[in-house]
Amino acid sequence: MTKQTFHFSIGPVQSFVAEARRTRDLWAGSYILSYLSGVAMARIVELGGSIAYPEITENRLFQAINDVSKEIKPDDMEARIGLLPNRFKAEAVDPANVAASAADQVRREWRGISGAVFELFRNEAAVTDTLQEIWTRQVENQWEIMWAVGGEGFLLDQRKNLRIHYPEDEPGEKCTICGERQALSPNGQDDARDDVRQYWAEVTDAFNKERGYHFRRSEDRHNRRSGRERLCAVCTIKRLFPLVKSERHGGPVRWDFYHNYPSTAFMSAVDWLIDVLGKARLDSEKVGKALKRFIDVAVTAEVPFDEKATRIKRIEDLCAGHPEWEKISDFRGDVFFPDTITNSKDFPLNEAVDPDIRTKLLEALKGLTDAVNNKPTPFYALLIMDGDKMGQLLSDYPSEQGHLSEALNEFAESAVRIVEEKNDGKLLYAGGDDVMALLPLNKALLCSWMLQAAYVNSFENHVHVIRRAGRGTISAGIVYAHMTTPLQKVVREAHEVLDAVAKERIGRDAFAVRVWKRGGPVLTFGKKWTETSDGSVIKWAEEIEAIKEYFKQDGPGLQHYTTGFVHRFGELNDYLKELDDDSSIALLTAEYLGSRGDLGLPDEGEARTEKARERVGRFYRLSVNMAVDESGGRLPTADGPMFMKFLAQKEM
Repeated sequence: MTKQTFHFSIGPVQSFVAEARRTRDLWAGSYILSYLSGVAMARIVELGGSIAYPEITENRLFQAINDVSKEIKPDDMEARIGLLPNRFKAEAVDPANVAASAADQVRREWRGISGAVFELFRNEAAVTDTLQEIWTRQVENQWEIMWAVGGEGFLLDQRKNLRIHYPEDEPGEKCTICGERQALSPNGQDDARDDVRQYWAEVTDAFNKERGYHFRRSEDRHNRRSGRERLCAVCTIKRLFPLVKSERHGGPVRWDFYHNYPSTAFMSAVDWLIDVLGKARLDSEKVGKALKRFIDVAVTAEVPFDEKATRIKRIEDLCAGHPEWEKISDFRGDVFFPDTITNSKDFPLNEAVDPDIRTKLLEALKGLTDAVNNKPTPFYALLIMDGDKMGQLLSDYPSEQGHLSEALNEFAESAVRIVEEKNDGKLLYAGGDDVMALLPLNKALLCSWMLQAAYVNSFENHVHVIRRAGRGTISAGIVYAHMTTPLQKVVREAHEVLDAVAKERIGRDAFAVRVWKRGGPVLTFGKKWTETSDGSVIKWAEEIEAIKEYFKQDGPGLQHYTTGFVHRFGELNDYLKELDDDSSIALLTAEYLGSRGDLGLPDEGEARTEKARERVGRFYRLSVNMAVDESGGRLPTADGPMFMKFLAQKEM
């Protein structure tokens, strides 16, 4: 009998992934979706069907799910990176029944994961029949699993418009992460807010005592404990999922999941930690002594080892041979920031052992930052990338779908190496044409450029016909966020800057960035990956990295741009919009020549003016980005220069 094509999807996607307060939640949401998609694919193959897209024969996550004999360790990529999209195309002789069976298998696997986490929760917390009813209700109402028979992908989109999944109204105190579902509590909606807070204070104490930092709690001004995090069943599953080995939920794969992803505070400090450890290897007397002092005081203060399972390869390499340094990457991430150390409410220390321990920890941190002449930035980056018009490519090149899938598999495999080995980040997801990663501030833009190159190269290798048509491109959205910014906001902003700025305003094959301080976004900037100007090709990520270096004051004449010039640029921006490019550059050159400091210009005459104009022209090109006037011309904006200043100084 002839096989028929059908499309299959598991949702919701963005809400499930973005409902995250910690980076572990963000990873778990992405991974569970990818894993359940693989479970559906494996069931379809088991029933005699096949997966038409994506290509899965070489997909390592699918291999792990499909081969029950395979055992996976926590460091293996399959145990920590979602490598499969939530939507796929399949073929089967009886597609409706096969799809229905795959959906049932997804629900069974989800119940298995839920049941294992529930047992773990029950072992540590008081569980009543009412709480178990809340858990079951929320778990059963989580997924929208849909399929549509037919070769065209839009049929599934039409099917999604016929919504038959309506979650029940949730009563009582709401979850502090998703804000939609009821927070777990012994008596459900009959529990007052204070009762729910007290219950979660007890849950937090029980879990954190034995397993490290999993839930947050706080104390009020009367020293009464309160559960700062009060979670629903779904958000609890994401938080505790990494602690559950697969044999406990009866899943198809025998493995231990990856236990931790770096906190936003730790990721903000990664560049600084690498600098500290590198300098300690070169100067053990000065830097090494300050490093040891800081570690000793932090141990005495009983700073939690919340990052013990976090792995950053270059930090591990620098600690090799120096076991006395290893604790520096185990401590809770915000121990590297004075503002958080002084906050006794949210940063508890064992002050019983020494009433002055908080002051001593601050002094030890200052001693270390002074020794290396550097301090950590409170900013990190979240990078999201997405292939441009992938659905259109699949429709326009149906005979190339297999090769296209091979290209995406190659790209996903390379993403791990690019993010983690070359740019000191952590990959959260790499399935199909999507990527999500956490990165230190200093590496995010170059990492996106390297990923873009890898994406294009994978198309060149497998579907050259698409590249020959000028297609097969990818866009990026990067949010540089203060470490205290709620993660849910950062995720939403990253999607916004990718979709609305890089793809829509700039026109795809582009990157866009947004800097978000504690009070909110302060600038948005973007460019095409490459641009032709005066016959030369500008690779903007590389150009920005090069210009950034000219903000540094490493020696006389090495600083080409000053903070004052950037701010003056902003003040003149409204005037510049009324001028043509030559006039704008002439005005800015006059301002530049009035800058203070040794900028390494020739002493006088035409040579001095020409060199200044050359530098200003380079800077001015950077300012012209996504703003477009009515005539189709592009307008300058101060956000480009301000972004450059931010990258150079690592603060706003």
